[in-house]
Amino acid sequence: MSRLGRTGYVLVVIVGALGCLASAMVREEIDQLLALYDATGGESWTSNENWGTGDPCGMQWMGVFCTPDDHHTQDIRLAANNLVGTLPSTFGNFSSLLELLLDDNALEGSVPEAIGFASSLETWVMRDTLISGVFPTSIARLTSLKTISFDKVGLTKFPTELADLPSLQSVSFKYCSRMEGSYVPARFWDLPNLTSVFLTECGLFGRAPPSDLCDRLTSFDIAYNHFLCPLVTCCTDNPDIVSDCGDQCIELLPIPTPPPAPSPSPSPSLFPPPSPSPSPSPSPSP
Repeated sequence: MSRLGRTGYVLVVIVGALGCLASAMVREEIDQLLALYDATGGESWTSNENWGTGDPCGMQWMGVFCTPDDHHTQDIRLAANNLVGTLPSTFGNFSSLLELLLDDNALEGSVPEAIGFASSLETWVMRDTLISGVFPTSIARLTSLKTISFDKVGLTKFPTELADLPSLQSVSFKYCSRMEGSYVPARFWDLPNLTSVFLTECGLFGRAPPSDLCDRLTSFDIAYNHFLCPLVTCCTDNPDIVSDCGDQCIELLPIPTPPPAPSPSPSPSLFPPPSPSPSPSPSPSP
């Protein structure tokens, strides 16, 4: 190869290397992914292909999908992958994350507060895990969230912050018996984009869904809870809706009006009224 040819070759290699560096994922997100790997027994995952090797985007770490520019994590799909342990306390600071699928794993402990930094998150599925406790209030920041599914988990409180997430379309908390007695705020039913609601067998209470919710639902199940009667009629009246309201609700009985109290008898006065003055006798005629 000529001297010029070698120089050209070296330049191509250098430019190519710089291109790889320019497209690498930001270091903070790599550290979070590695922390997840370490905290959940990554070496024993069902599949951990390429994890810990080079750049997650360039090396295509199994279950990690990147944004088109390869700078950020877009999807984490590790469902049914034998993740065992707790989520790191810093897990969640992914600025471009759209999909987080960690369902059907032996994940325990609580949802980390840092999940609130994933403000672009649209789909969040963690059903069939050992997650417990209560949601952090930071989930109120997930204003892009459309789908959330936490069926069969150990959560002890319905996340009332969901009622303030206007993008929500599908909400599923089925068979969460430890939520018994937890409150669903009335404004939850007013979310404008709700199409699917499953709150089956959680022992929840609160106002029953309004009847106009039927106009935008496709699937609906609130059986075995303690919502106030009457339950919405769309459960049986609309054949296009896959639904089940169950037959349990709390009937508020009217509070009886007490009878009017009798007028009190006048108390005897300690000072009787004065006797009327006698009329003066007429003077005798002369």
